[in-house]
Amino acid sequence: MEKKYQIFVSSTFRDLVEERQDTIKSILDLGHIPAGMEGFPAIDIEQLKYIKKVIDQCDYYILIVAGRYGSVDADGVSFTEKEYQYAVETGKAVLAFVLESPDKLPAEKAELDLNTIRRLDAFRTHVMSGRIVRHWRDREGLKYAVFTSLVAAFDELPGIGWIRANTAASEDLLSQINELRIRNDQLEDTNAKLKSEMVPKIPDAASLDSGFPVYYTYTQRFHGSSTEKKSYVTMTWRTIFVAIGPELIRAHAPSVISKHLQKFIVEKGLVDASFPKLLSITENQIKVQFSALGLITNFQAQVELVPAV
Repeated sequence: MEKKYQIFVSSTFRDLVEERQDTIKSILDLGHIPAGMEGFPAIDIEQLKYIKKVIDQCDYYILIVAGRYGSVDADGVSFTEKEYQYAVETGKAVLAFVLESPDKLPAEKAELDLNTIRRLDAFRTHVMSGRIVRHWRDREGLKYAVFTSLVAAFDELPGIGWIRANTAASEDLLSQINELRIRNDQLEDTNAKLKSEMVPKIPDAASLDSGFPVYYTYTQRFHGSSTEKKSYVTMTWRTIFVAIGPELIRAHAPSVISKHLQKFIVEKGLVDASFPKLLSITENQIKVQFSALGLITNFQAQVELVPAV
């Protein structure tokens, strides 16, 4: 059954009229249902209460942040920020798009009051913390970012969606689907427990963003003679994993860690040495830490012994 997703578009209004129209058109072009302040009826109901009701009915929430903080409620917090807070609190799939350089906007599209500017800066920082955010520079860039992000979200984070009443499944089929869903949830729980048991329980393991000294040796040449030197470069565990992670998709010997991390260090110009060689103890520490973080799994190779003839 083909599903239609309802998508809430949140932003300040007067400074982003064209950007909102582009976003709504992208949603319609993809065959889905946009929702936002343009469609709010003039009814006697508290505005924020009605907004929350519409967000509840949506599968995805799009936030566009530029140079204005927007209309504020009695407590001084903008409706845009309150919409975002509610979407996050209720677990909506949030797609956030933040203008890269708001300081370059013309005066009519930017805040002039210092206190409001501070509130906007705090809101931008909050949005960009703890989630993937797409930055945009101009209207065309935003259109492209919204379109591609929606396509990816539909594939990776499928929502409940809406279907036509005449294509709804029968009661028996729905019952079967529900039983399969319950069974699938049970299997996912079992799979998660098994994965957890495979990860070594190592206390006080470093976090992905903590630094680690990567020790290496290199050859220093001077007046025809050469001397082996030792040095180190500090890298976060996240950077180390970015450097070698793609090579760990398939089973490899531990030496792949040194091989690709050495290559990464040279390509990024992190050290002056031309041919740095990681110490074995450093390679082993990296392997243990990745194993503790559940990023890699260690397997014992199976060797078949063939009797001599």
